[in-house]
Amino acid sequence: MSAISPDWPTCDAFNCTGIKIASHDLCVTHLSDQTRMDWISRLNPGDEVDFRGVHFDDDTLWRICRTMSQDWVPIFGTANFEAAHFTDRADFSRAKFQGDAIFEGATFDGHVGFMGTEFWLTADFSKAQFRHTPNFRFARFSDWTSFDRAIFTEGANFSLADFFGRATFYESTFEAEARFSGSYFRLDALFHGVKFSNEANFSACQFAYKARFSSCQFAGVAKFDSSLFDESVNFANAEFMSQLTGPIICCGNIILGAASFFEPVRIDIAAESVDVTSAQFRSPAVIRIRNGEVDITDVKNDQPLTIASRTSPFDSFGATIPSDPFGEETSPATIPTLLGVDAAQLTLVDMDLTGCIFSGALHLDQIRINGRCAFATPPSGIQFGSGRIPFRLWTRRNILAEESRWRALPLPHRPAVAISGWTPGPDQPSTEHQIKPADLAGLYRELRKALEDGKNEPGAADFYYGEMESRRHDREGTPKEERLLLGMYWLLSGYGLRAARALGWLLLAMTITVLLMMGFGIPSNSSKSEATGIVPTGGGRVALVVDKPDPYLSGTAGARFTKGRFEKSFRVVVNSVVFRSSEQDLTVAGTYIEMASRFGEPILLGLAALAVRGRVKRS
Repeated sequence: MSAISPDWPTCDAFNCTGIKIASHDLCVTHLSDQTRMDWISRLNPGDEVDFRGVHFDDDTLWRICRTMSQDWVPIFGTANFEAAHFTDRADFSRAKFQGDAIFEGATFDGHVGFMGTEFWLTADFSKAQFRHTPNFRFARFSDWTSFDRAIFTEGANFSLADFFGRATFYESTFEAEARFSGSYFRLDALFHGVKFSNEANFSACQFAYKARFSSCQFAGVAKFDSSLFDESVNFANAEFMSQLTGPIICCGNIILGAASFFEPVRIDIAAESVDVTSAQFRSPAVIRIRNGEVDITDVKNDQPLTIASRTSPFDSFGATIPSDPFGEETSPATIPTLLGVDAAQLTLVDMDLTGCIFSGALHLDQIRINGRCAFATPPSGIQFGSGRIPFRLWTRRNILAEESRWRALPLPHRPAVAISGWTPGPDQPSTEHQIKPADLAGLYRELRKALEDGKNEPGAADFYYGEMESRRHDREGTPKEERLLLGMYWLLSGYGLRAARALGWLLLAMTITVLLMMGFGIPSNSSKSEATGIVPTGGGRVALVVDKPDPYLSGTAGARFTKGRFEKSFRVVVNSVVFRSSEQDLTVAGTYIEMASRFGEPILLGLAALAVRGRVKRS
């Protein structure tokens, strides 16, 4: 029995909710065979019919449709099938409903056919149930609900409808509002090629299997607020002339490939993966992704496009959506590649870019990377060479996935131990598509400029480091002399960005200079001026020559390393670092040592200061 309480005169048959036929106490189903045939024979094409609550078998419905046909096309005026129950096949294919078509609360147990049907006024299927119990009498038909190529001239209402089997609306046309809010599609829901001339409302729908909206045209707002897709949903090649609203929750893959968006749009999506390849955005767009991976390969965006990650659940009207299957907190969404994307109008916010390939993108120097976007990092810990000898400790910084793939390649000039810990690409160890250091340098240079323009100096510093590293390893485009200078720059101060390294070298240089001064620079004697001359016998002017003997060393080597000599040596070195003369008597060797110290150690001091400044700006 229907869940709807009848508000019409019901059939006198036991437990029947069908409306009484005029001048009879029974519904059309419970009339005697001859009486039913006589009553049906008086129907004409275009008549209004009222079959509220009636339980139809296939034979009765077929006779009604045939009698009301013109040129084999059933024609109804206003047709009221509210709470009707179709126990067998319900075939209204190619029918024309010239008045309202009311199927509110109707139940369909068998195959349902509305292929090519025309609805001239309102089509109301709200709260209908499409159960599709197998019917062996019509075994050649699959048990699904078909509205293929149907035309809904006025509003079509499928709110709270329950489709137990496959539902197809292939190339149908909705010229007014199409309402499917709260409907439940238990198997495939196929809306391929449908034209929605007005609002399409799929709010709070649940799709238990695949949903296909490919090549649809949405002239009005497409509402998918709080919709749940248990499998996947396909919007490939769809055209959105107005807003597409969400949030859309999908446990599988959402396909927006080659879709076109002509109006400003903001889409909230929670899914395992989102495919936006080759989509076209003709107006500003914001896509907020929760949980999954978003592929934006070859996206065409003439206007600003923002891809943002969200880790907390979406909400609707201030309340968390209860159907979100991804939990309270998820990892940031990822982007696998920017291949073919014009990044001049692209903004990435809070995305996980650890595996993102930037090669092949255009205008990377104009991309905007905001929020807490994560990049890949070098391997942690100390790497060991043969014999468990420490080989290298990688500098902590943000890197591109391309650098990780390049460093994972065992090249002739780099020992195999250097590749451990780096992430290889899917095409490795093949060398066909290997990225080169010159390409890496270009990528880092463009992204560094983009981050500098966005006032992200810490991120820009990391990419400057990556650019210098790429140039240092570029054996084809960087001259050997320049690579040698870059190697010294890297070794001494990490390209002016590693404060600890620069200060360490400065302290080491000062220590060595102090030891050299103690051993060879500070004289053993305290030099005193001496005057020599000849005194004339008869008196007169005396000519004296004032001379100062060269300082010299004496004593054993152990006697030179004393506290006093250390203090003098330290004073000489400190003055040398800050370009001052110590005014200390030095040996000849000490003079050359001081000259070398006054030339080299201020450079190290400058590199240390530059590195400290860079470190402070990165903090």
